[in-house]
Amino acid sequence: MAVETIPNARPQYSVRYSDEDNEWLATTPTYPSLSWLAGTPEEALAGLQRLIDEARSEIAREQAAH
Repeated sequence: MAVETIPNARPQYSVRYSDEDNEWLATTPTYPSLSWLAGTPEEALAGLQRLIDEARSEIAREQAAH
């Protein structure tokens, strides 16, 4: 079974206004499946950073369980 790992280094981020969603959208090419929408650019970036941290923690828990 293949196990995906998420590196500990902080990725590069992009924050732009989404006319479609009428909110700020934070993304990163390091994890293209993860993004975060929020009312301000700062909230979008913080939300994406928390999401990445949660994903890393989940993967670490899964790896420790095996």
